[in-house]
Amino acid sequence: MSDKLEMALRVDMAEVARVLDEVEAFAERHGFPAKKTFQLNLVLDELITNIVSYGFEGRTDGGIYLSIAYDKGVVSAELVDNGRAFNPLEAEIPEHSEDIEERRIGGLGLKFVRTYMDRLDYRRDGAFNRLGLQMNMNAAA
Repeated sequence: MSDKLEMALRVDMAEVARVLDEVEAFAERHGFPAKKTFQLNLVLDELITNIVSYGFEGRTDGGIYLSIAYDKGVVSAELVDNGRAFNPLEAEIPEHSEDIEERRIGGLGLKFVRTYMDRLDYRRDGAFNRLGLQMNMNAAA
């Protein structure tokens, strides 16, 4: 069974909740395991929050586009935005060996992205960031 979810998003934090609701409904339609649905939503929440918070440097005139497809047990997603260039695959993830009170802010979300996705690819296409994500819904969580 193949199905798609496509969403055009405003540069607005309120859009994160809308995405999570839509992904939850999409996952329910296809019977995704609860843990995998949680991980997918966590990744999308992290990525979209970072795009809105840092990618547009105070601009609200940009756009974000999310496309999710499900086929043969694999979710494939593409997140596209016309914010500043940022490759989450090359960003440094700081080590978090200190106590939680002493840790630097940042980096943990990208660790989740890299851990929970089975495949990631990034490219800058003109003025657009294009991040591809894949998650095998049948693999152990």
